[in-house]
Amino acid sequence: MATLLDDILSALGPRVADRKANGEIAIWCPFHPDGEGSPPHNPNLAIKPGTKGAAYVWACPVCNIGGTLLQLAERLREIGMMQPREKADEKIVKTYPYCDEEGRPLFEVLRFANKRFSQRRPDGKDGWIWNLDGVRRVPYRLPELLAADPAEWVHVVEGEKDANNLSLLGLVATTNPGGAGKWRSEFAPYFKGRRVAILPDNDDPGQAHAQDVAHKLAPHAADVRIVVLPGLSPGGDATDWVKDGHTAEELRVLVDAAPPWEDSPPSVSRPDTGKSAPNADAEPVAVLVSLADVQPESVHWLWSSRIPLGKLTILAGPPGAGKSYALLDIAARVSQGASLPDGAAAPLGDVVLLTAEDGLGDTVRPRLDLLGAESGRVHALTMVRQGESERMFSLEDHLPLLERAIIEKGACLAIIDPLLAYTGRADSYKEAEVRGLLAPVAVMAERTGCAVVAIVHLNKRGGEHSPLNRITASVAFVAQARSVLLLAIDPQDDNGQRRILAPVKMNLCAHPPSLALHFGDDGGLFWDGPVATNAADLLAVPMDDGERGSLAEAQEFLRDLLRGGPVEAEEVLKRARRAGVAEKTLRRAKAALRVISERQGGLADEGYWAWVLPNMAIPTNIGSVAILGEPDTKSKPPEGKVGHLSGAAPADLGAGDADAIPPEFTGQRHLVVALGLELDFPNVTWPGGGIPAGRHWYEQAARYFSDADIEKAVAILEATAAGSGSDA
Repeated sequence: MATLLDDILSALGPRVADRKANGEIAIWCPFHPDGEGSPPHNPNLAIKPGTKGAAYVWACPVCNIGGTLLQLAERLREIGMMQPREKADEKIVKTYPYCDEEGRPLFEVLRFANKRFSQRRPDGKDGWIWNLDGVRRVPYRLPELLAADPAEWVHVVEGEKDANNLSLLGLVATTNPGGAGKWRSEFAPYFKGRRVAILPDNDDPGQAHAQDVAHKLAPHAADVRIVVLPGLSPGGDATDWVKDGHTAEELRVLVDAAPPWEDSPPSVSRPDTGKSAPNADAEPVAVLVSLADVQPESVHWLWSSRIPLGKLTILAGPPGAGKSYALLDIAARVSQGASLPDGAAAPLGDVVLLTAEDGLGDTVRPRLDLLGAESGRVHALTMVRQGESERMFSLEDHLPLLERAIIEKGACLAIIDPLLAYTGRADSYKEAEVRGLLAPVAVMAERTGCAVVAIVHLNKRGGEHSPLNRITASVAFVAQARSVLLLAIDPQDDNGQRRILAPVKMNLCAHPPSLALHFGDDGGLFWDGPVATNAADLLAVPMDDGERGSLAEAQEFLRDLLRGGPVEAEEVLKRARRAGVAEKTLRRAKAALRVISERQGGLADEGYWAWVLPNMAIPTNIGSVAILGEPDTKSKPPEGKVGHLSGAAPADLGAGDADAIPPEFTGQRHLVVALGLELDFPNVTWPGGGIPAGRHWYEQAARYFSDADIEKAVAILEATAAGSGSDA
């Protein structure tokens, strides 16, 4: 029987340099930095018998580590060089190799005598690493699938054994690693234009798996059908059906008779409110699952130790740090299947992009071109169209549409930039609402296997020492994410060009090293390698210069808050206070962004003032008059008639700006706007004559009139409409 020493030496393989007569064994240390634990370097690790007949011990003086053979075995398991302990005494009874398009081995699935499964990948040195970190996943028997006649049906089954047995009948068959529930969206391109027959196992997980595969392949395949094999016992599969004596011809008849699968919108799991639960009168029963029945799974990565597949990742940072650009760089690498910044291979796949800050034509596409992206693999979700109308995408209302887009494109990466622009009605400061919004996003990511990366900003808690507490409004954002990264300007860089990408939270593995990057003179982005700076170091110094930084943060706060549409003015002020934005700074940011104050819901006490971004406010009638600057929301419009306004000087105009006021406005210090109603207001003159249309009127008003003038104009307009009996 093999001893523990035999198992260790077998795992070390070619690293064993010499076995001496006294029992000492010289080994090239596998714990050295890359390249130093192999020839021509010295074999520093030594295993030798203990003194006075004691057990073997080991040591590496360079790494300053050592101990018993059990401790050495544990270390080798930690780096994937040895089989996990619980499987060490199991016998491998079957090996299922997964190969790339050219037939080169990528990884293996192993079946043990006790029917357990495991996975391993080549280490490049005639040995194995017992995990699939950073390995591209492909369907089983991929070379045979690609070589088959495109007119042939492709049979998708639930296990490698089933696929092999169907292939022995002369059929094209494949499966996925991991069993039921593990079909990945990135497999879809291999089935483009093919006819697919899915053969589920005869149990509930098998049926659910068949529906999942059909849903992910339907947008790509020419025909998808779920074929129920008759006569299967509970839990039976395609192998059982073949063993019962059924033939390939019988299966062809069943496939031809099966109806084409029809797609339906994916459902999104949301937290149960208890308000409409079925069988509400039934006594609740706890659902318990024995962990002995739970199959351990390895984590799959888009970017190892930083961006997991099937999970939510948060990328946080201050304004101007380059968060959007850095994520576009990752998207470009995924679109090409190129190397990631740390040298690991990126999975080749499509990207779905939601961006509310950068223009697609003048910013996103030029950046992707500069980064060498395959732009045909990057898809921007811009709006949601319903009938003749369009509206902005909202995670609260339209998450199933994002899921469908990910599935249809076979995307392995989805970017939400920034997250707060797509939160809809959810209050980002209320933990329960944030969790209710993000929990379905996390479920969707797991269901599709897609990495979802959302950009958020830092809050203004400058005295906060924990990086986790500096990220956006509520701690629920970081609680929901499995990985949180920080991108910020390197405080040690005098030129302000270098950035640091540092881990803040990682639930799935040890923290990876921070990475440095910088922007070139041509606008390119370049990664500089690992650095010692961590997230706490980046947040230990101010990231902006005083008032200028406060104004930039206030502008970013307003952009994020108002991108979903108008927000009541009082609500804006309340959220700003929560975010630590002073009201004075907030109003300066409002003016800089040319945020509009828009009347909503009617006149006087029947309505309220809301803030809205200029590109989202398009007045169409007197009931939706939009202005810059609002009156006191508690006041009523004055009684009276139309008349001249005061001659108060326009706000924000210095002495040197007097010549900038068009002569048509001088002496006419009033602003009355009647869009959709041709009301005849005396002494109202606009440049070019007539009543301005579209957005032109408030652009003029913002330049030449004070808030006081605008307030009086709106009061006159409301009073006039009320006096004339118009429906305002």
